[in-house]
Amino acid sequence: MVEKGIYAILAGDHDVSTAVGTRIYPMLAPQKAALPYITFQRISANHIDCTTGSSGLCEARIQVDCVAVGYLASRTLTEHVRDAMQGFTGVAGTIDIDIIRLLDDRDGLQEEIEGSEKVRFVVSSDFAVWFAEAIPV
Repeated sequence: MVEKGIYAILAGDHDVSTAVGTRIYPMLAPQKAALPYITFQRISANHIDCTTGSSGLCEARIQVDCVAVGYLASRTLTEHVRDAMQGFTGVAGTIDIDIIRLLDDRDGLQEEIEGSEKVRFVVSSDFAVWFAEAIPV
């Protein structure tokens, strides 16, 4: 499961962990999660086949959202994530990653923070993650 590798990369990076601590969540953050935080999810996966069946290689599109109170804070966190992930190759947790490439990123906003007039600023980054997967029998 490549998501375990993504978590290992993010949680193991000094700048990312300094910024968010352990606030790195798959899919959704808890409703009252402290800011800033990161969420990540698999958007799609392309399991590569060859003439004899599965090749054991997969390309997953992973979206990483960096959420903060201020725009510059969300952009700074995004740069930490990009530094940790872009170009990564090797073992992350137990996942053998061939390469990670940044595909794109975009700015957004989330709802107001309860009890204030502040909004959450979000930068969403999509990464192509090429990794080895088990070959089905």
